[in-house]
Amino acid sequence: ALLLEIFLPYFTSFLVGSPSAGIAISYPVLLSLLGKLSEKAAALIMASAYLGYLASPLHLCMALTVQYLKIPLEKVYRYMIPSLAPPCLGAIFIYFIV
Repeated sequence: ALLLEIFLPYFTSFLVGSPSAGIAISYPVLLSLLGKLSEKAAALIMASAYLGYLASPLHLCMALTVQYLKIPLEKVYRYMIPSLAPPCLGAIFIYFIV
């Protein structure tokens, strides 16, 4: 259940390029699959959706930066993925503390 609460909103926001759309799509699906979602599950869903949005190539800031600076997307992800790991691990850590 925890992996589903992390990866479904992450990949939905990654594919759509919007955190609110990722949450709006993921939340009802998770609610129907898992039955009841706690407040900490909702916070984890929001955090993972936002991180998926930040990593998305459809994110407008990333698209404009890559195009303007003429940088290959692979080079951007080489620096971005390590910087997205601490917030993801922090959200999971807080999920278990609360």
